[in-house]
Amino acid sequence: MKIVDNDTKASNIKKRNPLQLAQLPEDHVAAYVLLASDESRAITGEVISSDGGLSVRGLG
Repeated sequence: MKIVDNDTKASNIKKRNPLQLAQLPEDHVAAYVLLASDESRAITGEVISSDGGLSVRGLG
């Protein structure tokens, strides 16, 4: 799946990301499924980042 039409923009997005990848919608599905399940019943007041490391670098 291509998230941007311009290859230069895609390259710049990847360079900013510590994991060197552009996030796709399906990269977030596991977190959504977890939070919607009974397995998350004890998770409260948490921020779950699925941003490829941008928040660790202070960019997210």
